[in-house]
Amino acid sequence: MHLVITGITLRSPFYKPLFLFHAIRSLQQAAAHPGNRHADQRVIDGIHHTATLWTDVAASRDYGTTGPHRQAVSVFAKIGTGKVYHGTADQVPDWPEMRRLYDAAAQDV
Repeated sequence: MHLVITGITLRSPFYKPLFLFHAIRSLQQAAAHPGNRHADQRVIDGIHHTATLWTDVAASRDYGTTGPHRQAVSVFAKIGTGKVYHGTADQVPDWPEMRRLYDAAAQDV
């Protein structure tokens, strides 16, 4: 399965309401999207993380280019900086493992 771990650091606390608006809607969209097997979020060391597990890359891409997530992407650069990790997993890793993967191989967005 396709694992995606994202992280965003807000440019200012001023952007937190806008971030939360988009983050909540995007996470709800992910949880309901065909092909999604897991959707969760955590704040770790001030970085807002999401983790999603998909049946395949196509399902992940379809989610990423539609609905609330597409709208969130349009404001991303304005509100923060971040990275994304794409990999494979047979099951959902725990958060310490996801953070290790993110730190080791995430790419700037």
